Amino acid sequence: MVVHLLNLVTLFALYCTTGVAQYQGNWGQGYPAAVTYGQNVQVPGESNYQGTTNGRAPRAYIAMEAFPMDRNMHHQKLSWREPFSFPVYCISEAPANQLVFSCLDCNSTEINQAIMEATEDRSGAAGFPAVRLNSLRIDNNWHNKRLGCTVFYEGSQGTENVTVMSLLDVQYLTQPIVLNDKFSPGVGNSSFYSTFPATLHCKALGNPPPTQYVWYVKGQRSSDGPMTSIPNTLRREGIQCEASSSVMPAKMSKVVTVDELRVPQLTGHNFRDVKASSVFEPNSNRLNLDHRDHRLSLLCQARGYPLPRIFWFHRLANSNEALNASCEEAGRSTVHQPPGKDEVVSSCSLLFDSYFKSGFYWCRACAARSANDWVCNANFSPNDGIQVDVTGPPVVYDEPLLQQIPNTNEVRIRMSFCSDPPPDVPNGMYWIIDGQRLNAGERMDNFVTDQLSQNISYPACYSSVLTINPLNDADRRKNVEFYVKNQVGQTTKAVNLAALIGNGKSSGPTSGDIGLAVGLSLAVISLIACAIIAFCWIRKIACFKGVSFADDKRTKQQKAAPKQQKKKYPINIIPEVVRGVPQKERSPVAVASPPTDFYKPPEVNYTWQHGGGGRMSKEVAV
Repeated sequence: MVVHLLNLVTLFALYCTTGVAQYQGNWGQGYPAAVTYGQNVQVPGESNYQGTTNGRAPRAYIAMEAFPMDRNMHHQKLSWREPFSFPVYCISEAPANQLVFSCLDCNSTEINQAIMEATEDRSGAAGFPAVRLNSLRIDNNWHNKRLGCTVFYEGSQGTENVTVMSLLDVQYLTQPIVLNDKFSPGVGNSSFYSTFPATLHCKALGNPPPTQYVWYVKGQRSSDGPMTSIPNTLRREGIQCEASSSVMPAKMSKVVTVDELRVPQLTGHNFRDVKASSVFEPNSNRLNLDHRDHRLSLLCQARGYPLPRIFWFHRLANSNEALNASCEEAGRSTVHQPPGKDEVVSSCSLLFDSYFKSGFYWCRACAARSANDWVCNANFSPNDGIQVDVTGPPVVYDEPLLQQIPNTNEVRIRMSFCSDPPPDVPNGMYWIIDGQRLNAGERMDNFVTDQLSQNISYPACYSSVLTINPLNDADRRKNVEFYVKNQVGQTTKAVNLAALIGNGKSSGPTSGDIGLAVGLSLAVISLIACAIIAFCWIRKIACFKGVSFADDKRTKQQKAAPKQQKKKYPINIIPEVVRGVPQKERSPVAVASPPTDFYKPPEVNYTWQHGGGGRMSKEVAV
C-alpha cells in the first residue's frame, strides 16, 4: 500500500514539472478561446479554452487606472451617466500582444466603430500591455450591454485570445412625451383632438426611473404628477410636461395642444341618384358590361373637426371583409372643401370592366384623434352605399391552368370564366375535342370533364376541369376548345396542348421522338465516317497509305484476273460507341390574351342626396 502511494506521488510530481497546464478560466483572468473580434464569449465562471498552452494564458482586467495587474482589480460593472462615459482601461501581461475593446451585445457596427476610434494604446507609458477607452457619447441604448476587452497572444495553438467583460450600468433619462387617454402620441407629436375635459399622460424612461412630473401651461406651472386633466378653457393652449429622477436633471417635453373633437358625420352622397341612372337595368342593381356607360362616379360629403378623411370600401358578395375600393387615381384624389364650411367632399370613380368589380360600395368619414387613433362616423345605414352586380357575356380572364398528377400519366386542365347570367349546362358550356363535343360530367376515350364548380368569393365566376388520363403521344396534337354561352353572348377559348403540356411533360418520350432521335444519330455518324475516310484518302494515311492512281488501276486488273491464294493477316477492329442524341425540347407557343378594352362612358350629372333624406340643390358634374 505504501509503495503504491509513493508511486502515485512520484507520478504527480513528474506531471507538475512538465510545464504543461490546463487553464480553467476565472472572472477577471479571461476566457481563452479561438474567438474572433467582437464575438460573444461564455458567461463568467466557465472556460471555453481549447487545447493547452505552454504556461498560462495572460490575465486581463477592465480597470479605472493603468496600474499593474498585482495592484489593480477587474470591475464587473461600470456605472456611467449620459451623455458621456468616463475613461476606462484594459490591462494585461505577457505574452499579450494586442488588446481590443468592443461591445459584445451591440448589433450596430457604428457603436463598435466609435469604440475603436476612441481606443488609445498606452502600453509604452504604462510599461505593460494597456489600452485606454476615452470618453464616448452614450445614451439609453448602452444600458445593460457588455463591454468586452479581447487580448490576443501567441499560444501553443498559434494566435489565441482571452476576453473579459464588464456590464454597463448607464444612468439616463429620456425626453418625456405627452400621450392621450389611449396612450397614443399626438398628430405630428403635437396635436390632440378630444372631448373635454381631456386626459393627458406624461411618459419618460430612465435609470433610475423618473419620480417627479410637473405640468406647464403657457410656460406656467399648473399641476404635478404623471397625469393631468385639461378643461375646455385651455383649448389650443401650449402644454408641456417635465420629468426628473433622483440622479438625472429634469427634461422637458415638446409643446402640445388639445382641441375640441367633433365626431365626423356623413352629410350627403349620390348613391340614390346613381341607382336610378340608366347605367343599371330598371329596378335592379345589375350593370351590363356591354352597356356603353359602365363607369360610375360616387360622391360622399362629410362634416367634422378636424376635417375628416373619407375612405372608400368594397365588400365582395359572399364575404364580410372590407377591401379598399379600386378608385381610379384621378378620382381618388378629388377632395375639396366647400368655402366657409367645415365639410369635405370626396369622389370615387369606378370603372366596372370586369365581373370582379361586383359587390357593395360605401364610404366612411374618419378623423384622427391622435397619431394612432381614428374616430369614424356613426350615422350609417344600408342606403349609405350601393350594390353593383356586373352582368354580361361570358369572359375568360385567365389562361388555362395545367395540373400534372405526380407519378402518373394524368393531366388536368382548369378553365376559369365568369358569366352572369350563368351558362345553361350542358348546351351552354362544353369542351370540343377534334370537333367532337364533350359535355360536363361526360367521358370521351381518355378525356373526361368534371361538373361545373362555382367560385366562393365571386358567385358569377366558375371553373371547368378537363382530365386526360392516360396522356397519349397523339393527345398533344389534338385541337381542344372551350365553349361557353349565356343569354347575352358567347365565347370560345382555344387550348394549345402542345404549348401547355410541352414536350416530355408526359410519362416519357414518344415513339416519334425516339425515331427522330435515332435517325438524327445515324445521319451524324454517317457524316463523321465519310469525313474520316475522305481525310485519310487525301492524306494517304491508315489503309490508304502508299496507294496511288496507278495502284488503284492495278488493283482493278488483279481483281479481274483469277483469284490466287493469298496469305491472310489478322485485322484489328476498333469498336465505336454510338450515343443517342437527346430529344429536343419544343418551344411553347404563345397564347393570345383576352381583350381588355371596353366602352368609355359619357359624362353624367348627379344631384346630391342627403344622408338623412331630402335633396340638395347643388349639382356636381362628373
